[in-house]
Amino acid sequence: MIKLGLNPKETRYTYFQALVVLLFSRRQQEHMARHPDYYHKIRKTLESEANSKYLFTLRDSPSQATALVKFQNHMKERLAGRPDLFEAIIPTFASGCRRLTPGPRYLESLQENNVTFCNKAIQEFNSTGLKIETREQIDLDIVICATGYDVQAPPTFTVTGRDGKTLKKRWKPLPKSYLAVVVDKFPNFFIIGGPNSGLGSSSLLSVLEAQGDYAVKIVRKLQKESYATFEVRPERVADFSKYIDEYFKRTVYTDKSVSFGPAIALGFTCIASIVVPVTNDLGADVDLAWVVGAWSLSSACSFSLARPLSDIFGRRKLILRGQFVVTIVEALALAGTAVFYRPTSRPRVATSPLFPSKLFKMWRGFVVLLIRLFISGMNYHAMAALLPQGSLFMFTTDNIEVGLLSLLMNLITTVVGVIIPITAHKLGHIKWLYVSGMALQAIFLGASATIVNPKNMWGWAFVPAFGVPMFVMVTILGYAIASLHILHSHLGVAMGLLGTFRSAGGGVRNAIFNTVFQDKFREYAREEISKAALTNRLDPADLRVIIPGAIALNLSIPHTLDSIQDMTPAIEATLRTAVEDPKPYMTNHVQSAMDHNVDEKLHVKDISNQERIEDMDIDTTRESRTIG
Repeated sequence: MIKLGLNPKETRYTYFQALVVLLFSRRQQEHMARHPDYYHKIRKTLESEANSKYLFTLRDSPSQATALVKFQNHMKERLAGRPDLFEAIIPTFASGCRRLTPGPRYLESLQENNVTFCNKAIQEFNSTGLKIETREQIDLDIVICATGYDVQAPPTFTVTGRDGKTLKKRWKPLPKSYLAVVVDKFPNFFIIGGPNSGLGSSSLLSVLEAQGDYAVKIVRKLQKESYATFEVRPERVADFSKYIDEYFKRTVYTDKSVSFGPAIALGFTCIASIVVPVTNDLGADVDLAWVVGAWSLSSACSFSLARPLSDIFGRRKLILRGQFVVTIVEALALAGTAVFYRPTSRPRVATSPLFPSKLFKMWRGFVVLLIRLFISGMNYHAMAALLPQGSLFMFTTDNIEVGLLSLLMNLITTVVGVIIPITAHKLGHIKWLYVSGMALQAIFLGASATIVNPKNMWGWAFVPAFGVPMFVMVTILGYAIASLHILHSHLGVAMGLLGTFRSAGGGVRNAIFNTVFQDKFREYAREEISKAALTNRLDPADLRVIIPGAIALNLSIPHTLDSIQDMTPAIEATLRTAVEDPKPYMTNHVQSAMDHNVDEKLHVKDISNQERIEDMDIDTTRESRTIG
C-alpha cells in the first residue's frame, strides 16, 4: 500500500511477520476435491487439534498444568533480556482464565529502549498525564486504556420479543439462552456466537458451524411441515443455565482472577415515567405508590443543602467529596452528636446563617417565585407519573402506544424547555412569559378532567401536552428572574431553595394524587369485581384471589385466574370488564395474535447428533391473524 502524499521511491517501509496462516496450493485443492475422504481427514485433524486445546481450561487437569509450564517458558524465553519484566508480568491465574494475547512481538516490544515499563497502580489522571500509587507524576501525550470489552454484547439494533421486552432488557443482569442459539419469548430468532459459546478457548469455526447447522435444521422443519413460529420454552433456558453454571465450576473461568463478569450500572434521572411499570412488575403497586414522592422529597433536601454549601466551600470540592461525606462522615457525626453534643441553653444567632431572612422578605423578587414553583411542581411531578398510568388504564396496554400518546408532550417540552428559554433574552417580557406559562398550566391541566369521563384518546394526547411541559419553562425562567434580584453572596442558597420548593411540591402532590387514586380504584374494583364474580356463581371464599387476579388480567397478565374453580374464558372476560367499564373508563384496546393449533408440543430430532430438542412451542400455521 502506498501512503498518499509520499514519494513511493523515497518512502521507507517496515514489515512485521503476522500470525501463521495455513494456505493450500491449487493442486492440493484440486486433489481434495477429487478425494473427499482425504479432505475429510484433514478437516477432522485440524478440528481435533484446535478443539483439544480446550482441555487446558479444566481446573487442576494435566493439560492445565502442561499449558501453564509452556506459557511460562515461552514468556521467559521472549523476556530473556529483561528478567525483571518476567517477574513483574508473569500471570498468577490459571491458563485460559483470561483470553490469550496473540499479538506478534508483544513481549519483545516491552524490552525496547523507547519503552518504559511500570507496574504500579494508577492513582489519578490529570491535565498533563497521570500519577501512580507512589505519587510520582508521569507526563504523557496520549493515554490508551486497555480495560476490556463488553462480553455480554446485546445487539446494537433493537430486537423485541413477545412480551414487549427488548433483548437488551431481557439479558439483564446476565444473558441467558438455550444452547447459546435461541432465547425464550423471541420466536424465530437465532443467534450465532451467543452467550456461553466459548469463543475464546476453542475453534471459532467449529462453534459457529455447529450453531449454524442447528438453526438451519429448525428452519427447514418449519418450512417442510408448515409451522409459522418456533420458540424455546423458558424452563429449557433455565435448565441450560443451571447446566452451564455447574459445568463451569470445574473450569478456570470461575477463578477469582477471571476478567469476565456482569456489568453494573446506576440510573440517575428520567425515572418518573417508568415508576408505574416498575412497581407493577414488582407486584406491589399500592405499597410503592409513594416512590415518586420519596424521590422528590429527597431531592428537595439535597437542593437546599448543596447550594449554600457550594457557596462556602466551592463546587468542585463538594462534588468530589460528596460520597465520602454521605457514607462515612455522616455516620461518625451521628454517633458523635449523640454522645458528646451538649449545647448551652442560651440562644445563639448566626452572624451569617445558611438561610438568610433577607431572602424571605423579598416578596415580589423571590417569595412569589417559591410559591409558584411549589404549585407548578405539584402538577408536573405528579402528572409525569400519572399520565402514563392513565394511558395504560384507559386506552392501551401496548407500551409503544403509551409512548406515542406521550410523544406530543415531549415535543412541546423541547419547545418550551429549550427553544423559548434560549431566545427569551431576544423575545423580552420575561415576566409575561412566566405568567403565561403558569396560566397555560392551570388552564390545560384543569381541562384535562373533561377528557377522562367520557374519555377521549386524542384529547388525552393533546390537552395535558399544553399544560404539563410549562413547568420546565417556568422553572428556568424562575431561576433567571430570581438571579436578577438576589445578591451574589446569596445566589447559591436562593437557587437551592427554588429547587427545594419545586421538588417538595411534586412530593406533596404525588402523595395526594396517588392516595386518592388508589382509594377510589380499590373501592370501585372491589365492588364491581365482587358483583360480577357472585353473579357468575363463583365461590365467595375465592374473592381475595379473584379481585387482584382480575386487575392483573386487565393489564394483559395471563393465567392470573387459572387457580379459581369453575373459571371459564367467558367469566374471565366478564371480570376483566368489571375492573373498569370500557365505555366511560378503562381499556378499549385489545390486541392478540392467534395461530392455528397453538402450543402443539413436538419433538424434533437433531440429524447430526441425535440430541432431542425438548418441549418447544411451535405454532402450526403459515400466517398469523390479528384481532383488534
